[in-house]
Amino acid sequence: MLAKSPGATLPQGAASGAKQPPNLSLALELYSDCEFAGERNAQFIVLMTALEVLVAKGNAKGKRGAVDGLVKQMLTTAGRSDWKTVKKTLDKLYTARNALVHDAVSVTSDQLVSLKLIVRDTLKAASS
Repeated sequence: MLAKSPGATLPQGAASGAKQPPNLSLALELYSDCEFAGERNAQFIVLMTALEVLVAKGNAKGKRGAVDGLVKQMLTTAGRSDWKTVKKTLDKLYTARNALVHDAVSVTSDQLVSLKLIVRDTLKAASS
């Protein structure tokens, strides 16, 4: 299962300006600025964007499949064995994202926390 505290910090130096690929730097910036993005819906979109900028352009799987693959790779590389549980959660969060963007259905606090945890854990693994 994901660690329970979305406020847990990223590794030292992860967001400190150490030389990193531009997409990782932007994802870290989006994650760290998320709290200032406004209300829950805006924060959710910023966090989803943080995941999507990590994925290379032109991925044959499309953004969604590429995000799934990236999260799986990062979490399993970090020694996590709960990918199937995370995948189910991520699927539900993408459904919530689509409902928010296309039908103006607000996300819940629980959905926001779940996404924060996934983004945080993915960025921690990518920054290591």
